[in-house]
Amino acid sequence: MTDRINTAEIIEDIVHGYKKGQTNIDEASLAISQCTNLQEEIVKCFLKVMKRSNIIEHSFAGEKNDTSI
Repeated sequence: MTDRINTAEIIEDIVHGYKKGQTNIDEASLAISQCTNLQEEIVKCFLKVMKRSNIIEHSFAGEKNDTSI
C-alpha cells in the first residue's frame, strides 16, 4: 500500500513540475512511464492536454483594443 502512495506522490511531483515548466514533456513522460510502466506516448497524451501554469495564452484574433479613458 505504501508503494502505491509513494508512486502517486512521485507522479504528482512530476506533473506539478511539468505544469510549472521545471521539466519538459519528454523528461516528464519518461519519468512517469518509468514509475508506472505505461508507454511514453500514452503519458505524453496525458500531459499534452494539461494547461501549463507558466504559459500565458493570448488571443489577439478578433480582440478589440479598448483603450478608452
